[in-house]
Amino acid sequence: MKFLTSDFIFVSTTAVVITTCSVLLYADFNRKIDAGNLKQIGTITFKKEVAQRKYQTQVVWEDVEQNFPVYNNDAIRTSDLSEAVIHLNDGTEINIDENTMIVLAALENAININFEHGSISASRGAGATGADIYAVNIKSLNTTVSIDKGNIQLSQSGGQGLDLKVSDGEAKVLSGDAETIVKANEKAIIAPDLKETKVQKLNFILKEPQANRYIITGTTQRDVNFQWDVEGKFKDIKLQISSDRAFAKILKTASVSSQKNVSFKLSEGTYFWRIVALNEDTKKTEVSDTAKFNIVYKKAPRIVSPTNNESLETAGNLHSIFFRWADSENSGNYILEISNDNNFANVIHSINTPLQSIAVDNLSSGKYFARVKSTLSISGENFEFTSPIISFNVEKQKEIFPPKLLSPGYGAVLDADILKSKGIVLSWSSDKSFKAYNVQIAKSDDFNQVLLSEQRSVNFMDLPKSLDKGKYFWRVQAVVSETENTSFSKSSAFELVEREKLVTLSPKNGEAIKVPADRTANMIKFMWNKIPDKGTYSVIIANNPEFTKPRVINFKEESSGDISIPESGQYYWRVILRDSKGREIQKSEVSNFLAEVEKPVEKPKTFLVVVAPVRGAKIYINEKFKGYANVKLEVNPEDKVNVRIVATEFKEFTTTLKVPEGEVYTLRPAMEKSKLLQRIKWVNPLSSPLSSAPVYNGEKIIACSENGNLTVMTEEGGILFSKKIASGIESRPAIFNNNAYIVDTDGVLHSVSIQTGKINWSVKTGGPVLFKSEPLATKDMIFIATGKGIIEAYDHSGKKIWSKDYGESVYNTPQIYGELLIFATDELNLYAVNVKNGRKKWETEIDGRVITAAPLILNNYIYFGCYSGTFYSLDADDGDIMWTYKTGGPIFSSPVAFNKSIMFGSGDGFIYSLEVNTGKLLWSFKTLKPVKVSPIVAFGNLIIADEYNVYAINPSNGALVWQSGLTGKVKTSPVMISDGVVLGLQNGEVVSVRNSIVQVVK
Repeated sequence: MKFLTSDFIFVSTTAVVITTCSVLLYADFNRKIDAGNLKQIGTITFKKEVAQRKYQTQVVWEDVEQNFPVYNNDAIRTSDLSEAVIHLNDGTEINIDENTMIVLAALENAININFEHGSISASRGAGATGADIYAVNIKSLNTTVSIDKGNIQLSQSGGQGLDLKVSDGEAKVLSGDAETIVKANEKAIIAPDLKETKVQKLNFILKEPQANRYIITGTTQRDVNFQWDVEGKFKDIKLQISSDRAFAKILKTASVSSQKNVSFKLSEGTYFWRIVALNEDTKKTEVSDTAKFNIVYKKAPRIVSPTNNESLETAGNLHSIFFRWADSENSGNYILEISNDNNFANVIHSINTPLQSIAVDNLSSGKYFARVKSTLSISGENFEFTSPIISFNVEKQKEIFPPKLLSPGYGAVLDADILKSKGIVLSWSSDKSFKAYNVQIAKSDDFNQVLLSEQRSVNFMDLPKSLDKGKYFWRVQAVVSETENTSFSKSSAFELVEREKLVTLSPKNGEAIKVPADRTANMIKFMWNKIPDKGTYSVIIANNPEFTKPRVINFKEESSGDISIPESGQYYWRVILRDSKGREIQKSEVSNFLAEVEKPVEKPKTFLVVVAPVRGAKIYINEKFKGYANVKLEVNPEDKVNVRIVATEFKEFTTTLKVPEGEVYTLRPAMEKSKLLQRIKWVNPLSSPLSSAPVYNGEKIIACSENGNLTVMTEEGGILFSKKIASGIESRPAIFNNNAYIVDTDGVLHSVSIQTGKINWSVKTGGPVLFKSEPLATKDMIFIATGKGIIEAYDHSGKKIWSKDYGESVYNTPQIYGELLIFATDELNLYAVNVKNGRKKWETEIDGRVITAAPLILNNYIYFGCYSGTFYSLDADDGDIMWTYKTGGPIFSSPVAFNKSIMFGSGDGFIYSLEVNTGKLLWSFKTLKPVKVSPIVAFGNLIIADEYNVYAINPSNGALVWQSGLTGKVKTSPVMISDGVVLGLQNGEVVSVRNSIVQVVK
């Protein structure tokens, strides 16, 4: 007999919870935007990554979103790789670069902007509308920069003074007692001691794209036109484009001596450009200032509900239709338009909303067309994107059907004690066109003897607590109007019974237990009865009846378990059964027992003596330093002992041994003479950067480049062959039976021999595989998860087996669990589908996109991280969330497992190690830069890279083993080869890094 107690405890409070949460949500929303009597002076029109604001009267920073209001005396700050754009009420636009903080203050006739460090730009053109605002003043380091009309960029790094550039209009600089006017195309450098302000004429004028320009595009790539002017005599003029401000990673260099404009096709991202030229008079190379611009890829919204050509039936004459649409980030507002023609000549509803769903009332029967427009305003430009048009039909039901009974389900067995103590709720489907509902409860299914008949205005009712145990039937009829009712619904039945109690069995209440001496555990077997309800049994143990500081041990559906007791004493225990959501189903009574732990029998002592062969050698026992040259210590004969001896110019000696009980064992090892090698073994510059991590297979390194080349290399860095496969590749190759399976940016799947480079076959798929993810090759099939949301399976001859369009883009590598294919989408869902036909088994909503990272499947659980910074553990069988852990930055890293830990990197610059079953933090390691690639476990170490460094970390405790800097920015995850790791840099280099730099010479 199955009880549904937990479900009905939940259902019985649903109405109250919904009402309360709605009120609290409304209050929280208003609290978030309510600034009391403060004056709104602007709006955040664009936000990238992490931006926060703090009211003058608060000490807590809160995350801001697009279209958030900005109030007088607000502080705004940005994080790494983050930006924000503020549009002030007078028309001034403030662009805040990464790692910048400002405070905005509106005065009587001016706006003051105070900032300590970072970089901002201010643009105040002829369209400024503040009648009483005569100037914008930017203050830092006791220096004030004022602009009336113009466009300036200002940067300041702690203690380094101010750097001001004026691209339009003019700015007045008040530094100390001196006042300086800086005109268009001039640059001022203000010394940190305020003693000098140098004004320089700019020889290079970067006209387009202007600094801090945002280029919005609806395609994955966009032609960008570059324009500039040169003042003076210069030759060998070059234009450079980089993905970082320091130009460590130069993406393009073009010789432009005879030109003043040029175009390049660029993808979404942040870019920096400059002009480099040789001054013919001074014979020195000069570099222009740097202009930053962003290409923002913005897809048009897509209506999800109703679906195209859907017919919607409701009971009344006027209908309420719910609309929902999907959209990418950065939309400012939405306009839902509904028309009775597909040209929208007669728009009957035009609704503005900041939300992505809305209900539209009062639609009569007929055919309609709908579309959604999203708007985005940034840098003085307005952009509009329109969804594809859908059509739908609204019809009045020919037959008005009665409500559907929802809960309890037919044949449900309910706990009579729960009914009397907490209550149970009946619920049924609702329709806005229904005026009321008539509810009947009877003892027989023919309803000849109705025990209760009640009319309700809502779609739920409390079950009367006076009902006795037994079987009951119930049904519901809807009141359509004063003269019309529906028929009664099909009846449902439930039974009220007295349920089985959860009871502790062993140790029994009041029992005295003798526990044999055990140096590691002192285990006692705890037992309880297993009741029909499914869930997790939590055994709660404490040394006091109030259960302060208890131990909690969970067992999934077991009825017994061994638990250790730390010492002799009185203990109290009970068992709680919880459902998959952690809600309490039932709790046992408290039992107590007296535990007497026997004292261990004294054993003879055991010693280990280590004598090093080299004078001054350091001796480590179990990773702890114990002394030089000669060490003696007591050891446990049951434990393995790790011995490590370190001496200058000798190869490190390590061994693991056990010493027999009661003996004194002397270890006298020999050590080998050695020399140190360079950590970087070799570097091979390719013609284009790797698109993703290489693959090591059969002593070969197989890699794909951004320019569409497949390159096969030896372990020593020699190129066996390099072949052009496609115009561009973003995905990683999948290797099976000496063939590489590659999906290019045009969505073509290639099978290529890694022995010869011969293309076996090519087939057009449903879309490209993006963001360094890869196909999944098994012995029977090749699975493709595309950026267009199409999931496909092919055999090894290129024949398509099945294809499924989920309509949600996939940016990660799928994984297989049994008969299930696991992948995540940009609509914040994790799916499990059948590998044979693509049919969905389950889906789970998550709080962020999974980009690049491949889920890790271990012991029936799925582990992965999201762009939101949340790391998840899910049950692979049903998608239930087991635990989550929140980091401070986006997670692009695929996790790896070591013993009972899960490890991964985050954009907040930390490597995390979490306990596999609970998500508890075991250790974290701070890197120098954000981590955007995945770790590997190799040579007993965790090896991972940040932007410019490779680290080897002890996976047991997070201690640094070694670290090596690189000459360029890291592009790919490291891959293990025989004596180290290989990874790709953004400058096109492939680098081999040794794990051990010790070479034996004697």
